[in-house]
Amino acid sequence: MKLFVVSTNPIAGGRFVDTERFPKLEFIAESPSLAIPNLKNLTLQEQSIPGRGNENRTAWAFRLELAPEDAPGLKTVTTSNVLKRFLITIGDEPVFAATINGPLGIGVLEIKCEQRARMEFLKEKLATVKRVGQ
Repeated sequence: MKLFVVSTNPIAGGRFVDTERFPKLEFIAESPSLAIPNLKNLTLQEQSIPGRGNENRTAWAFRLELAPEDAPGLKTVTTSNVLKRFLITIGDEPVFAATINGPLGIGVLEIKCEQRARMEFLKEKLATVKRVGQ
């Protein structure tokens, strides 16, 4: 799994990301900002989100707990790139993009989605990431 910080400006040696899932996302470097070879733990939780009136929406949250040796790298990348977009790839396939809302100093990355098809896609892709001790 790799994490790339996304830039609105071209990056020397980098590439423009424009896929069906991520149309015209912008530019990423040739090398990731952080490579995460293993996860310590991965959980999926279904959540109920209050909506208008008495209607609730369903959302899913993936909690990716990094191996202890990768946690400092996540903190460094997220601290220096607050409010920038990032892209997660598994292999060379882009699987998730979002904005870094703040530093992630505890080695945990949470990915939320409200579309069931998106959740199923992420679940399938994240299942391929090795776990510590496997």
